[in-house]
Amino acid sequence: MNHWQNLKGLNLYARICVGSVIFLIVLGAIVTSKGAGLTVPDWPQSYGYNMFLFPYERWVGGVFWEHSHRLVASGIGLMTVILAIWIWRVDPRRWMKGFGIFAVLLVIFQGILGGVRVVWLKDELGLVHGCTAQLFLAVIGLIALFTSKIWIERTACPALSKGSVRFVGLVVVLIFIQLTMGATMRHEHKGLSIPDFPKAYGQWWPRISPEQLSVINQERLASGHPETTLMLIHLQMGHRMMAYLLTVLMIGIVLKWGRNLGIPPILKKGILLWGTGVGIQVILGILTIWTDRGLEVTSAHVAMGAWTLLLGVLILVYSGAITGMWGTVEENKKAFERD
Repeated sequence: MNHWQNLKGLNLYARICVGSVIFLIVLGAIVTSKGAGLTVPDWPQSYGYNMFLFPYERWVGGVFWEHSHRLVASGIGLMTVILAIWIWRVDPRRWMKGFGIFAVLLVIFQGILGGVRVVWLKDELGLVHGCTAQLFLAVIGLIALFTSKIWIERTACPALSKGSVRFVGLVVVLIFIQLTMGATMRHEHKGLSIPDFPKAYGQWWPRISPEQLSVINQERLASGHPETTLMLIHLQMGHRMMAYLLTVLMIGIVLKWGRNLGIPPILKKGILLWGTGVGIQVILGILTIWTDRGLEVTSAHVAMGAWTLLLGVLILVYSGAITGMWGTVEENKKAFERD
């Protein structure tokens, strides 16, 4: 029986959902960059109106971005419910049905987080909201993978070691930590704590005393930037160091996997695309500093960060599957008949 034909439409829809979630993450980044997160101060209403009946003539300034974010998020919530129902109707695997339910629960939790962030005025919830968005993207991306032809028709790959897969897992974890660090800096609403690159305040590693920090903050206030802290300065330096580390690790993965003739071509292409994405992400990070967080560059930086995490998760799960880390290929294929 050709299981791929039964899931072809579902897979296409799941891919559309992935693109929609990435669009929502970028829209959320624009809301944060513009400081528009609280321009609509109530939730679930919008200035007392039903969210879906809010008059368009009042969509001005930051309200446009914040309200648009709410509506797109609501639409993706509905898309996720449809995705889960579709899985239940056409996918015979029990664990996939559970995965669909998990996606619905996660998007509900994410929506509540966003609303409570507005009501409680807690920046910490904004950080959790941003990190949960990355997790949700990974879940939807995995649904697209699990319903794809390359997953269903995969074969075992003895040439790929489990150690190599675990190393990819380490890099995925580091990327998530890197994105969390970036989200922390954005949600502090302090702007760039280090305005120059490649040096930091003229030093390769900033050694700033409290007196120097006071002078720096006076200059920042005079130029229209909010005050910063030593913690945020060191956090941004940590973010830079992590970018350097990820670049080195990614070069190693691309070279090692590229020379392995036994790895499936689709996986080699994925690794090359992943490495290219990380390289572009580093360049965008540099441009973010040089443009003083220009909106277009910052939005692209956030989007590429989400894409590199998603691609890393997909490569990790797929490579783990063809090496037998999640059970043999034959055992997983029997799930269609057993379930």
